[in-house]
Amino acid sequence: MAIMALAAVAGVAVAPLRIEGLVAATFTPFSPNGTLAGVDAVEAQADWLQKTGVRWAFVSGTTGESVKLSFNERKEQAERWMSIGSKYNISIIVHTGTDSIIESIEHTKHAESIGAKAVGWMPPVFFKPATVDALAATLAEVAAAAPSLPFYYYHIPSMTGVTFPILDLVKAIERIGVPNFAGVKYTGLYTFPGFMDARRVMVHNGGKYEVLSGREDMMLEGVAAGCKGFVGSQFNHAGDLYNKVRSTCMTQSPEEARKVQMIGDDLLAAWGDAVSTGVNGNKNLLNVVGGPNVGDGRRPDVPASADDLKKLKEGIQGWCDASSTAQETLICRTLASH
Repeated sequence: MAIMALAAVAGVAVAPLRIEGLVAATFTPFSPNGTLAGVDAVEAQADWLQKTGVRWAFVSGTTGESVKLSFNERKEQAERWMSIGSKYNISIIVHTGTDSIIESIEHTKHAESIGAKAVGWMPPVFFKPATVDALAATLAEVAAAAPSLPFYYYHIPSMTGVTFPILDLVKAIERIGVPNFAGVKYTGLYTFPGFMDARRVMVHNGGKYEVLSGREDMMLEGVAAGCKGFVGSQFNHAGDLYNKVRSTCMTQSPEEARKVQMIGDDLLAAWGDAVSTGVNGNKNLLNVVGGPNVGDGRRPDVPASADDLKKLKEGIQGWCDASSTAQETLICRTLASH
């Protein structure tokens, strides 16, 4: 079917979603043998998110080890979050990007069928689109599979190697016509054209499109640029801290905002510096503090050793001890009780 015909199937444009606040890029929980953990592991994560003030989940993205999962595992994860999310007042965005456009379309149809709030999609990463028009055409085919859902392009060039300026992509999408295209999850803010590109997308066509910041370590810059929604892996365990970062950036002086942002940056260093190369310290953080058990990272991640876990726990304890703001977080309160 021709691209223009596919776009036409989508019908009337979908109303902008306008996500505000934190969106946790959720971990996929694994059992010790590497299979998906039970549904109770997802519920434990949802409960933690609610307690830390997070109201959105981005399921099976990069943090969720998306392309390490089988087709059926990804469908199961989406269904679990949909069945549990409403109980904890959490809305679900399902990531549907794969290297196969056939599977991406099926994942996108499935997300619509189970009632997801929106879809996020990252492009093929092995056979990369050669031009921005090829990328837009591929996106149009996938977006047409869920015409009722807002559709977000997931820009993460450090992982995909797809580096086109997003404003160019938006203009190419407009030339085709994708009624449910809603905006961009922009993780590539640290590479040119970065924030300049993001700002231009936000003001393009009367502010029609949304840009979700994908860098929690740049929340201060994201607020200044005009981002209202933030997607991040740190929101899995420290949503309460990052809600404070966001509110401080929006309401207090730049000096105060920098201080609180640095506490978040110190948390990144606390788990990143503690473990051996290749170990998923980000995921294991929840395990060592006594939070929801999400297991280890799937291969090719390196399994965490007992020494890695010991150093990780010590690193988080040191972070907790370093400031009163850190001590107020659920991470530190839970760690202190174990």
